[in-house]
Amino acid sequence: MSLSDFVLRPNDEVVTESRGTDFLFTPLGGCVDTRWYPERDPITLTIVSGSEFGKFAIGDGPAIHTTVTLLVSELPTVRFIPSGRLGTYPVRIEARCLSLVNYWEIEVRYCSILLGETKYFYAVEGGGGETRPWMKIYEATSPELPSGAQTDGVWTVVRRSGVEPNRGKRLGAYWEQEKPIPNGTGTLPLGMMRVVGRYWHPDSIYMVDVIATKRVWWKGSQGTIGYRVPIEVKKPDVLGDPDLTDQARHSVVKDVTNSDLDLDALLIKYAGENGIPPQIIKGQIEKETSLKSAWRYEPFKDLEWQRESYRKYFASDLPFNVREGVPNDLPPSYTNVSPTPYVRSLVKIGDFAVQHWFDRYVQRGTGAEPDVILGSKELTRIWFWVFLNTSLAMGQSGIPVGIPEMKRYTHDFVKGRILDGTFEGFGRIAQTRKVTSYGYVQMLYITAVDFSWRETEGRYGTIGRAYVDKRDVTQYPEKLNEQDFLFPRYSDFTLFDLRLAITEATRGKKIKANDKYSTSLVETIPEGNWPTGFDQVWTRAMQWHNLGEAGYGQDVMLKANNYLPAYKE
Repeated sequence: MSLSDFVLRPNDEVVTESRGTDFLFTPLGGCVDTRWYPERDPITLTIVSGSEFGKFAIGDGPAIHTTVTLLVSELPTVRFIPSGRLGTYPVRIEARCLSLVNYWEIEVRYCSILLGETKYFYAVEGGGGETRPWMKIYEATSPELPSGAQTDGVWTVVRRSGVEPNRGKRLGAYWEQEKPIPNGTGTLPLGMMRVVGRYWHPDSIYMVDVIATKRVWWKGSQGTIGYRVPIEVKKPDVLGDPDLTDQARHSVVKDVTNSDLDLDALLIKYAGENGIPPQIIKGQIEKETSLKSAWRYEPFKDLEWQRESYRKYFASDLPFNVREGVPNDLPPSYTNVSPTPYVRSLVKIGDFAVQHWFDRYVQRGTGAEPDVILGSKELTRIWFWVFLNTSLAMGQSGIPVGIPEMKRYTHDFVKGRILDGTFEGFGRIAQTRKVTSYGYVQMLYITAVDFSWRETEGRYGTIGRAYVDKRDVTQYPEKLNEQDFLFPRYSDFTLFDLRLAITEATRGKKIKANDKYSTSLVETIPEGNWPTGFDQVWTRAMQWHNLGEAGYGQDVMLKANNYLPAYKE
């Protein structure tokens, strides 16, 4: 018997899963492979064309080979693994053994997308006349529609069915059409589909089918042509430029105890569980804390709450109040906090505000534009009134004083009135533990006390119960600087802001800040095609984190572009 009595073929001619396909020897003419000498006969498999769409893997090794040589008996250890790029042409494989050469083609209909990554797809149709009409889907390198792409037909994205118990229960990818182009102008052209990886979890497989269909006439009959591409959401290795070091990319940072923290892995975990793009979380962290473990006392909120809600937050029977005779038992191991160590002694609200006036609480205006006292509209109005009258007085007197001098005088005046007791309440003891924002994303302890679990389906806490029990001495304010305590609460809070933003986009009307908890919101966050588009909705959701700073959401989204998901080569 000769080798010509056998044919080599792939187990799957169309690859639609990330596990790829292995290869089989099929005996012909009644021969059986037990009459072969597999331990002595080498076979070489070579990817002749299409290696950009996949490569060979041997055993549990990486898919890096375009040519492999092994014994016939070892053939079952070889698999063709798709690269994750949508195959636009069949992959042609050569099998060479002794004098025999065979060829086989594999069509790759599998595409992977990273969590948070955007990909664009378009469809092309052909056939007609004597040739049956057909359609195929291709991946585009930009949101520009190539020539020859169809502009009609119907696109859908559905959850890929499967019997595996670990198949993801949610639609793993967001999709949209004819929405604003990210970081560009105009909208996606008709016929272009944008897909964004939205969910990923190590214990689940999130796959969707992108489907294009069209009704056509052929030989006097009407029918439907279509094409289906499965897309699997994969875990990124890093968030940011993979060519940078982990430290330069801020993939690894120091946590509150000065230990190394894999920040990217942490963000990918919570982003994948909750459908939040990980690069947006990292962009917000850069915006809030420059990617450091941090705390920020809010003196003007402290002043407001001590005036109006003293018993709610600072009653004598509640823990963590800062006052004379009560030990300030801050966690001793929390040594790595910025911009300064925790305050471990009594200080007055006014003294703290003045001490950190310019480095924390003043936003400088350009030239003659007024400065802003962050967190206090009242002091900002007073500052502007003093600045304006100082300018008028200086002008009438003929004294040549420049803008910087007038601003300096105005700040000195306002700070002086804070310290001399002119402005009521600044002499009270600062509640530097409770009225403080903590962690990489700066969640305010009072917010954690007031807000309750509602969006994360009980994954982290009981629906309707507060993020933090203000009477529980184990849930101390500084615990929000612990990432595994902070990020579940941040995720729930962010999804609520996303619901607010989608409600506004759906109804075409902004919700007033005071009405955010009383307004009836959309019950379900759509799986795709949000009214104003993916990026605009997320920009508004980020703005809800800080309504007091104009352009906050846009700034977060711009910073997110520095941390796009990537594989680390």
